Amino acid sequence: METLTKENASKVNQIISKEHPEWGPKKFNYNEQPLSDGSFASTQGVNSNSAIVFENEYKFWEVYSWI
Repeated sequence: METLTKENASKVNQIISKEHPEWGPKKFNYNEQPLSDGSFASTQGVNSNSAIVFENEYKFWEVYSWI
């Protein structure tokens, strides 16, 4: 599998944790708007089961499926 990166994030549908693959694939929602410091933050999961994934955390996730 390919590691999630800033370059491929806009084409990703689902991601999976490298450290905890037992969590299963998570829906990935790319946010193309940079934060005030110029970094990016997207979300993984759906509704109350979602969480923020900051750009510096992308390296901990692999692409599970593409759009």
